[in-house]
Amino acid sequence: MKLLRLLSIAAIMLCSAAYTFAQQPACVQKRAPAFNGFQIGMTMMDVKDNLEDPSVFEMKLAAVNKIGSQNLEILGSELKEKYSEAVESVNLTFVDKRLAVIKVTYNGSDSWMGAQDFFKQTAEKLGVPSPSSSNSSSGRGGERARVDCTGFAVLLAYSFGVSPNVTIYDAAALKLVDQRSEKNPDGKVKTIGISPNIQRGPSNPNPNQNPNPIPNPNPPE
Repeated sequence: MKLLRLLSIAAIMLCSAAYTFAQQPACVQKRAPAFNGFQIGMTMMDVKDNLEDPSVFEMKLAAVNKIGSQNLEILGSELKEKYSEAVESVNLTFVDKRLAVIKVTYNGSDSWMGAQDFFKQTAEKLGVPSPSSSNSSSGRGGERARVDCTGFAVLLAYSFGVSPNVTIYDAAALKLVDQRSEKNPDGKVKTIGISPNIQRGPSNPNPNQNPNPIPNPNPPE
C-alpha cells in the first residue's frame, strides 16, 4: 500500500510538471529585440532619430487619448536610408510615451519564397522560434502566424505576397491599456483591441468615441 501511494504521488508530480511545461511560452524572452531600427520601450526621442526629417514626427503624431496611447504612421520614404529598404510603412503605438506596438509593412515579397519562408526569415531576424504549424493559419486574407514570448508577441501576415507585415507588441503595456479602457473616466468602454483574440467595444455607439484607439494587431478575417 505504501509503494502504491508513492507511485501515485510520483504520477501526480509528473503530470503537474508536464502541465507546467505545456503552459510555458515557446519563447521565454522578456524583452523584444530591435526590429528595423525600432524597439519596444523606445522613447519618442529615440523614434525621431530614425527619421530622415525629425520634424515629421510632431506633424504626424496623433494626440494622446484618455487611455494614454498615441499612434503614428511613418512612410518608408520618411525613414533614414538604412531602415527604409523595401519598407512601405511603419505604424507605431505609444503608451505613456513609450513604444508599445510596432508594425512594419513591406512593399512587396521579392525577398521571400512564399509565406513560410517569410515567417522563417523574420523569426530568425528577431531571434525567436519559427512559428509552429499550430500557431499558423490561412484564410481569404492569406497566411498568418504568431510567436508568443514571455513579455511580447510577434504576429506575421503574408497576404498572397502583397504587403507582408510584422507586428510586435508589448504584452504588459497593452494589458495596462485594456485595464484603463474598462475604467475610463466617462464610464464608457472605448473600442480597443489589445491582443489578437480580444477586441472590446461600446454596447451603445458613441459619436464622441475615442479617435485614437490601440490598433488590433490581428483584425478578424
